[in-house]
Amino acid sequence: MKKERFPSSISDKIELFSLKSNILLDEGYSSLILERFLEVVFTRRGVLHFQEPGEEHYYDNHYNGIVMFLNPNRPKCRILNRGFRDQLEAIRGHRFAISSPLTYIGRSRKGTNARYAFGFAIDLDGVAEKQIRWLIYNIKDTHTPRPNIIVNSGNGLHVYYLFEKPVALFPQSVMLLQKLKEGITRIVWNKSTSVLDNDEDLQIQGIFQGFRLPETLTKFGTRVTAFYDEEAPLFTIKELNDHYRKLKGFHRLTSPLTDAEVEQIEQAQYIPSKVGIEEAKRLYPDWYEKRIIRGETNKGWIVKRDLYDWYLGILGSGKIKEGHRYFALMCLSSFAIKCGIPYDELREDAYSFLERFEEIKAGEDNHFTEEDIEDALKAYEENYRTFPRKTIEKLIGVIIPAPKRNYRKQDVHLEIARATRDIVTKIKGKSDWREGSGRPVATLGNSEHASVVREWRLNNLDNTNKSQCARDTGLSRPTVHKWWGE
Repeated sequence: MKKERFPSSISDKIELFSLKSNILLDEGYSSLILERFLEVVFTRRGVLHFQEPGEEHYYDNHYNGIVMFLNPNRPKCRILNRGFRDQLEAIRGHRFAISSPLTYIGRSRKGTNARYAFGFAIDLDGVAEKQIRWLIYNIKDTHTPRPNIIVNSGNGLHVYYLFEKPVALFPQSVMLLQKLKEGITRIVWNKSTSVLDNDEDLQIQGIFQGFRLPETLTKFGTRVTAFYDEEAPLFTIKELNDHYRKLKGFHRLTSPLTDAEVEQIEQAQYIPSKVGIEEAKRLYPDWYEKRIIRGETNKGWIVKRDLYDWYLGILGSGKIKEGHRYFALMCLSSFAIKCGIPYDELREDAYSFLERFEEIKAGEDNHFTEEDIEDALKAYEENYRTFPRKTIEKLIGVIIPAPKRNYRKQDVHLEIARATRDIVTKIKGKSDWREGSGRPVATLGNSEHASVVREWRLNNLDNTNKSQCARDTGLSRPTVHKWWGE
């Protein structure tokens, strides 16, 4: 089938944008304003799953949505609680305001703060008139799962699948949802629905990816429009997975979830801590001083900057293709946080690729802009430190060689490492490599936990309930039992 090319002029792009919106309206989709869009995404069984304004605790698993404003300087976030209607004017007409169908604890879109997924959105790029008509045909033909919302975002579409029951975002759930989303993306994005039909053009995005909100601006200045299929049912994870499973030809790169994995996602439930910030200040003064007063984060280990410099070489090698430019710089942000590179240096390096990446395009239909760079820089956060190598390969379309052990098997490699350790220990005059290192052995005299348990027992002389002690102190029951004494 002969593919359409995108128009090159702004006026022609605006005309195509209007045509796509009209096609969706003609097909029976209802137009969604920003307020109604947020209600549809985050409401289940008549309940809006946002926190009440001013509440300290997150009750009944109600958290916050978050909007990120990608400004010329560093991005800024704004929470969406039940008072979100007062904030809509700040969002409408913004050049680049994005959000995802997830709720978070706190004010940051870090993956570690994410609590529930209410669905996922697929970015279908390169959609002209024939492509949107094919997408609708595939939906009617049941080849493609019936989306709940389709957003006309500019050159492409955002296709939303909403979950009947929000999914708790434990690390394993995130990994499995990412796998499922990749499978559904391969169904939605194909040779008939996108002018970008090569495997290297396919954009496999994470479930944390944010997208332009309705009534914000597209790249060429029109207002993003959203359309709702009121008859489309909400999905269970099993239903989406079964749809992918029955399309055998799509499993070449991504296999469906197993029944056990589906059950693991659907049964996951997040139980929030009941310890408020004031209680945490009393129970964990060292933690409070470090995290709340000084604002320190839980840093992982820092990798040598050689890795960052090596990846800069990959970006400049000509291996990055059109559909992977944004993700290539997002991964650069990940490598920067992993290697301890300052944000200013990262930003300067990212902008050095602006002209080069702009030249990597098949035509005048998919420019690479400063907005794309600012969006990619949002990955300069701690939760992106441990981005898996295989995920990075899919995002950038380039194979990254695994670390080598000089072609030795792991057991041989470790045996040599241990022998080296023992030799160094002997040179230092020590009898054991553990001598003088590691955590001190906890005793009744030096353990903070022991002091907490002892204090509780002194204040509750007639109470021998260890579980009550654990609840009152915030310690685990095994820790209470260890220091209970006779």
